[in-house]
Amino acid sequence: MKAIYSLSIGKNGIRNNEFCGYLCKEELLDALLLSSSISAKHFDKVELYCDTEAAKLIKEDGRIFPFDIIICLDELQWINGLLWAYSKVYVYSLQKEPFLHIDIDAILWDGLPPKLSTQKFIFQQKEPLAGYVYYNEIYGEAKALGLLPTDITYKPEYALNTAVFACTDINYLYLIKEYFNIVNSYVYGVNDRVYEFKTNHAQCILFEQLFIVNILESSGLKFEVDYNTILNDDYSEKWNNCRFTHFIVNTKRRDKNVNRIKKALLNLDKIIL
Repeated sequence: MKAIYSLSIGKNGIRNNEFCGYLCKEELLDALLLSSSISAKHFDKVELYCDTEAAKLIKEDGRIFPFDIIICLDELQWINGLLWAYSKVYVYSLQKEPFLHIDIDAILWDGLPPKLSTQKFIFQQKEPLAGYVYYNEIYGEAKALGLLPTDITYKPEYALNTAVFACTDINYLYLIKEYFNIVNSYVYGVNDRVYEFKTNHAQCILFEQLFIVNILESSGLKFEVDYNTILNDDYSEKWNNCRFTHFIVNTKRRDKNVNRIKKALLNLDKIIL
C-alpha cells in the first residue's frame, strides 16, 4: 500500500498570518519532510499531490523529499481558503489503488498496526458528538441554511478524525468517489456563502469528518468490523511514549513541538522504528 500526502497552497497559503496552518513555510516543510521520511520507511511508495506553488516551494527548499510529486491541484483555486480540506478529499477520489492519506502534521512512527490490516477503512479516531459538541453546531447551521446535500439524510452519533485515512481494499474505492461527489456538491454550494456561517472556520470538519460516516453507514459498513481507529487522542503531548503523533490545531505552532521536529530531522537516521 502507498502513503499519500496533499498540499494546496494557492488561496490556502497565507491565512490569519499563518502559512497553511504553520507559523511559516519553513516549519511546514520541516513537518512534511519528517512525516514523509518516516512513511517512506514503512510503505511501498510515497506520493505528494499538490499545486504548482507547492511543488516550487519544495524544489526551492533544496532538501531531498522522499516522494513523487504529482501536480494536480491548480484547478482548485476557486475554493475559499476556509474550505481547505476539499483538496484533500479530491485527492482521495483520484486514487486507483489502496492508499493511506496522512496529514502533514501527523507522523506514523511504526506504520500501520498489523491488527488493522483487515479493516477496509482506517481513521485516526472516533469522535462521539456528545463529547465534541462543535459538530452539532456546524451541522445545525448547514441544515438551517439549507445547504446540506440530499445524500446527508441524518446526523450520525460520531465523526471520524481523518489525520490518517486509509482505504485498504480496492473493491471499496468506489465509495470514496461517492463520498467526494457529496463533498463536492456541498462545497460548491457553500463556497460563496461560507461567511454566512458563524462557524465558517470549521466547515471543513463537517464535510471531512462527519459526511464520511454517512457514506460508510449508508453502505452497510460497521464500525469495529469494517473500519476502526488506530490511535488515541493524546496527540503530541506524549511524544516519547506515543508511536503516533498528530500536531493537531495549534500544537504544531508551539515552540516545543517546532523544536522537536527540528531535532527529529537532525537525528532521522537514529530514530528507532
